[in-house]
Amino acid sequence: METFFQNHNDTQLPKLTTPVVKQRLNAGFIRTQARELETNFPKLSNPILNMFVYPHLTRGGNPVPGYTTNFNLYERDHYALPAEIL
Repeated sequence: METFFQNHNDTQLPKLTTPVVKQRLNAGFIRTQARELETNFPKLSNPILNMFVYPHLTRGGNPVPGYTTNFNLYERDHYALPAEIL
């Protein structure tokens, strides 16, 4: 049975490459949701601030070592309108 299958299975089907080639050529012109949001509404800068908290004592007298923390300047991220210049 295996020899019968191998003898009749030597034919190869033609490969369909045309849709892949067309997709590659048109890839720059396809509108996606991510591309529309990136180009139309650019994100405004929200700088990250670094703050050092010095060593201190709690109200109960327990020592707290010094540490660094990071936070954004604005609470929320803001986006520019399509016609605004950055």
